[in-house]
Amino acid sequence: MHDALVSLRDKRTEPEHFRRAATRISVLLAAEALKDLPTNDVTVDTPLGPAPGRTVGSDVVVVPVLRAGLGMLDAVLELVPGARVGHIGCSATR
Repeated sequence: MHDALVSLRDKRTEPEHFRRAATRISVLLAAEALKDLPTNDVTVDTPLGPAPGRTVGSDVVVVPVLRAGLGMLDAVLELVPGARVGHIGCSATR
């Protein structure tokens, strides 16, 4: 993960490598944030017979904070494809 962070900070990093590093860090952060998510025990039939597993046991809603959060959204959805995506709109008045 440290090498990905170096890539993000380096002004010489090409856009393709920057995106790859950002995705890598986002997946790691999302996995850590979701580690205590409730799960349900399930059994699935495999070609070799039944196998135990776990599925997400609660409704997940992802609300990215604009700019940096939008770049992390795909990584979270990769880990929890059934998550709903919410958006919050704000307007500033003076």
